[in-house]
Amino acid sequence: EDECRAAMQYVQKAFGYLADPHTTVGLEVGMKMKLQGPVVYLATASPVKFDEAICIAGLESAARPERFIGIEDRPEPNVVMLPADVDAVKDYILKVVSN
Repeated sequence: EDECRAAMQYVQKAFGYLADPHTTVGLEVGMKMKLQGPVVYLATASPVKFDEAICIAGLESAARPERFIGIEDRPEPNVVMLPADVDAVKDYILKVVSN
């Protein structure tokens, strides 16, 4: 938890991005691995769902858009399994974003 909070603070300070705790774990692992070349991280959740964790990390909570009010009480979405293929991931993202 301490590492996650420190990573959340680092990401906010270095990149101006408020990452949720789940996404932060992925970012932290990627940074520790020192991956070469461009790396794409897909956020796993919105920081508006994690006000408590963000406050504990000493960061300012994100403004909660109306569509996210009560999000904690909504059912979790289904997991989507995609092949390890850049075009498949790209096509899926474009499909979701366009809806």
